[in-house]
Formats: sequence, structure tokens, C-alpha cells
Amino acid sequence: MKKKVGKIIVLVVALLAVASLVYTRWPGSLEKLIDTDPASVKDLTAYSVVAGVEEGAPYIHTTMLPYQAQEENAAHFTTVMELLQSTDYRPSLRNLLPWPQYIENLNSYDGTTVWVNLNLGEDSCRLVFYGEYVGLEPESDRGDFTLYRAADSTVRTKLLEYVAEHGWRD
Repeated sequence: MKKKVGKIIVLVVALLAVASLVYTRWPGSLEKLIDTDPASVKDLTAYSVVAGVEEGAPYIHTTMLPYQAQEENAAHFTTVMELLQSTDYRPSLRNLLPWPQYIENLNSYDGTTVWVNLNLGEDSCRLVFYGEYVGLEPESDRGDFTLYRAADSTVRTKLLEYVAEHGWRD
């Protein structure tokens, strides 16, 4: 009897381990992430924040890539959308926790953050690139993030550089 219980426990633990590996390693596209076709994105805005200490003095540099409509500012809109679509997104196990996930509580902050607000027509969402995480925050549920990791970890850096180069700096 003890051997059967031990085998069942080992089997359950093994199934949970396999299920968590599949859940966190199964990539999803931007379409799956925002739950709509990326072509339906009407417009976007992007912000970047770089914080740090230089010569003993703290600094915060904020850059904004203002309203970019699909029709009006096609070059910036297209570039940002291509960057967002250039990687797959893998969900975090933190999404399975029963309480809300706040991206600010993660320990992966390195002084840089990029926000991309997407207008999906009747709805909108915000993607926040924060450390190694990408948080998806729907308009209807501000503050509660669904957490992902970008398969290509350089996407955040590319977005940061693009917004810094083409945006307005405070």
C-alpha cells in the first residue's frame, strides 16, 4: 500500500512538473497575447523610462513616442508593431497564483521600462517591458498584469532604443 501511495505521489509531482514546463515554454504570438489580430490595432503610444545614478546623482530620462495612428504615422507604427511581433511570448508561472500580479513587485527591475499602449478599437491594452518580464494589462483591469517573458530578450532593448531615437524626451 505504501508503495502505491509513493508511486502516485511521484506520478502527480512528475505530471505537475511536465505541465509547468509545457505552460512556461509553449510560445505564443502577439496575436495570442492581445487576443486579437495585430492588424486590428488602430493606434499606439510608447513610453520609455531609464533610471539610474550617474556621478553620484540620480536621474530619470523619460521619452514618449506620441500617438501613432496606423494611417497617419505608418513608419513609426509599423516599426513598433514589427518589433512587438518579432518575438514569441511565454507565460509565467506567476499567472497561476490566485492573487493579482503587480509588475512593480517583481525583482527583475534594471532601471529601464518600456510601455506600449495599443488601441484595439473597442478595447485597449498596455504592454509593459519591465526587466525580464512583459506584463499585459487590459484596459478593463488596470493594475492586474498577466506576466510573460519574451522569447527574444533583446526586444525590450530594441523598443527602448527606437523610442529614445524617435520620441520626445523630457
